[in-house]
Amino acid sequence: MPTALMSHREHEWLKEGKKEGRAEGREEGREEGARDATLREARSAVMEALDAKFDRAADTVARIYQGIERRGAAAALHRRAVTASSLDDFCKQLPG
Repeated sequence: MPTALMSHREHEWLKEGKKEGRAEGREEGREEGARDATLREARSAVMEALDAKFDRAADTVARIYQGIERRGAAAALHRRAVTASSLDDFCKQLPG
């Protein structure tokens, strides 16, 4: 929207800046969505491993699921889930 104080060139720069900003926002949104999907998949792998191995982990599993905030943490928990000898053993290995 050119104004009396804004030249045509300034107006075009402003339009281009808005266009670039929207494109960057869309790209960041796609990247964040992909990270979220990867984390959900990793969380699910941990939960499925615990459920398949111990079959009585519903409450404990829900608490663990909420605590997984990073993909790397989920991978480590998945390894622990498949190697733990019991649900209690798994829980003892949890940080905090």
